Amino acid sequence: MLFQSVEFLVFMAVLLPLFWALARRRGRRQALLLVGSYLFYGMYEAWFLTLIVFSTLLDYQCGQRIQTARDTGDRTSAKRWLWLSLVGNLGVLGFFKYTDWFFDNMQWVATALGSGVDLVAFKRSLLPDFIQAGYANTLTPEIVRDIVLPVGISFYTFQTLSYTIDIYRGKLKPARSFGDFALFVSFFPQLVAGPIVRAAEFLPQLDLLPRIDRQRLHEALWRIGCGLTRKIVFADLIGLYLVDPVFNDPLAYSAEVHVLAIIGFGFQIYNDFAGYSEMAIGVAKLFGFDLPENFAYPFRSISVREFWTRWHMTLSFWLRDYVFQPLGGWRSKMPRAAFNNIATMVLIGLWHGASWLWVWYGLVNAIAMIVEVQWRQWRKKRARAAGVKFELAQPGTLAWWIKAAFAYPYFIVIVFGSSASIRAGTWETMGNMFLRAGDKGIESLSVWALVVFVGTWALILLPRSWVDFTHRLVHRAPTWLVAVWLGTMVAVTALLLIGQQPFIYFQF
Repeated sequence: MLFQSVEFLVFMAVLLPLFWALARRRGRRQALLLVGSYLFYGMYEAWFLTLIVFSTLLDYQCGQRIQTARDTGDRTSAKRWLWLSLVGNLGVLGFFKYTDWFFDNMQWVATALGSGVDLVAFKRSLLPDFIQAGYANTLTPEIVRDIVLPVGISFYTFQTLSYTIDIYRGKLKPARSFGDFALFVSFFPQLVAGPIVRAAEFLPQLDLLPRIDRQRLHEALWRIGCGLTRKIVFADLIGLYLVDPVFNDPLAYSAEVHVLAIIGFGFQIYNDFAGYSEMAIGVAKLFGFDLPENFAYPFRSISVREFWTRWHMTLSFWLRDYVFQPLGGWRSKMPRAAFNNIATMVLIGLWHGASWLWVWYGLVNAIAMIVEVQWRQWRKKRARAAGVKFELAQPGTLAWWIKAAFAYPYFIVIVFGSSASIRAGTWETMGNMFLRAGDKGIESLSVWALVVFVGTWALILLPRSWVDFTHRLVHRAPTWLVAVWLGTMVAVTALLLIGQQPFIYFQF
């Protein structure tokens, strides 16, 4: 069930009034939301529900057992229950997400060694019919999956893992009831594509009486409208008129068109994912819940390291807190610090998808970040040797603009280039994009491609003061005007709907 679909409008038209009718009855409103969330998720594939219920039961039980073991001082038992949570959740995720990739690699090795064994056929013979896919995803159509990837499994797996890990670390108490925890795992606005919410952020909100005042209503409608605009007007159109034609036939287009398409894909995936996050935050506000922000103007970054503190922040911060810092982070000396960073960034790549191109994506970003850190350390040493205090250039100052002028082209090459390799799907297509060119120039592109491309740049460069001013106007505007704004965006969505394109991050 897509946010931009008629089915979702009907779903909300039924669920939202019922929720507010039960708003003062904690148990009933949460039971309603839980049933609604399971219905929402079950609309994709009914059997997906068995996986999310398994994860919920497993981690609720593990959380309770870990807390009991901590209370009695039995750290060995607590660690065993934590390991059960880790193995159970990562085992399910690994089977559905990485089995195809594992067998493909084993088949490549067997073929290289001259073996005639067909491991892929063997794998298919073992799979029950209901989990067999036999399709390619829309992001990398060259990679065919045999096993269905359950929608949202990468997101809710990390959510439930953070719950048991935080209890083990003593940072969180278990949920007061199974129903509370089940709703935390399955809350439908962020279930299938984030943001990745932590229990400490969500569970306390269940004890609060929901409220929806004028300001929150305006904010909710505004965020939903902005999300629809990002998805339908920007992401889908730039994909349809620029990214897809060029990546599907790279040898036909000139080098400058390749550059536009590479940057365009970065814009497409940004507007697609940020659009979903905006809508998720807005829909959650309609039910009285606050979800964490997932983006903070990532393309205003002037370094790769800064980019990853602004892009998909809930994933970046999750891996920072549960992988990077426990390994030692940047506190470790080289080469251990480099290893910590590479391991984390490769995990980010593999979280997105099972292919060597995603490993490459993580490696490229990791190496760029290591270079940045080493460069900064070298400048600090030079400043110390010269007896000068080392200070970072502050945004908006002349020194910052000079730094940005030199750093931004490098940032563009690393971030957009590495993400474009994912859209290419194969090493051959990626080579054609970067090394070969045809005759079709910019004049061959649709005017829509150029309009959306320039429009996205305009949004990126829009001064923050303008954005803040717009928010103030929204909060002060009459409710009917904000509702008209949302209605207009829904109408535009209906007119521009390109075959109801799914969100790209549903595939992760």
